[in-house]
Amino acid sequence: MCLIALALRASEIFPLVIAGNRDEFLARPTLPLDLWRSSQGTTILGGRDGQDGGSWMGFTPEGRFAMLTNVRNPQARAPANPISRGSLVVDWLDSTLAAEDWAQQHHATKFNGFNLIAGDWRAGSCSHLSHPVFLEQKRQVAGTEYTQCAIELIVTQMPTHQVHGLSNAALDTPWPKTLNLQAAVHAALQLPRAEDLTTALLHALSNTKPAPDAQLPFTGVPIELERALSSAFVSHPAHQPRYGTRTSWVAVLQASGELTITEATHSHDGQVPVVRQRSMHWRI
Repeated sequence: MCLIALALRASEIFPLVIAGNRDEFLARPTLPLDLWRSSQGTTILGGRDGQDGGSWMGFTPEGRFAMLTNVRNPQARAPANPISRGSLVVDWLDSTLAAEDWAQQHHATKFNGFNLIAGDWRAGSCSHLSHPVFLEQKRQVAGTEYTQCAIELIVTQMPTHQVHGLSNAALDTPWPKTLNLQAAVHAALQLPRAEDLTTALLHALSNTKPAPDAQLPFTGVPIELERALSSAFVSHPAHQPRYGTRTSWVAVLQASGELTITEATHSHDGQVPVVRQRSMHWRI
């Protein structure tokens, strides 16, 4: 997944709202939004990677939730035989540990760069866990040598009563598409019905307009690709293998504890997206 906006207790009516797009190779096998069980027996509501078995987002009846984006940094050192980043989502949902303790069990250098949002609604916590690739970037800029000592995840508690944005850089990095989605979430929180909020956010996630060149981030990829990746909805037919936004999804928690997730699956061949909706109840 490459774009997320998350409202943490920014509304009394909708205490948790998340909107996201998952960008992936179109040929990668994917299972749609549904209830499924992990190998540890945890009930998970979310999509599932049909290749490696992980996920880009998921929720449990106990109030744990997680979502993932990769980090766009072509200059970063890739680990040998990296573990699938989607496994982190499932590992978090299987666990009962707090984020700081859970992070101690994972050496970040076994994965390619990632951002992980890990929440526990009943515990009242939501954390951003990041790969030390961000430390590597900072050290490169400062002209100092990067060492492999930074193997632990960087854990940051996310403040509540605001809307956070995340794409393929650090949390709340002001890329144009991230700012646009955060603004769309702010506006949608004013709507009185969950159905209207979901419709508005799915529309925002379908925006194919690229950012002006002057506002593009510089992440080390060719400018044509940077343009294509700068829109909320990514469609890049010239890229081989084919790559783009596979699914758009919106999760809405109401004050009653009803959590509803709506997922739109995109085919990139002109067909109307397939929309699925599933719900579960959280005790809050």
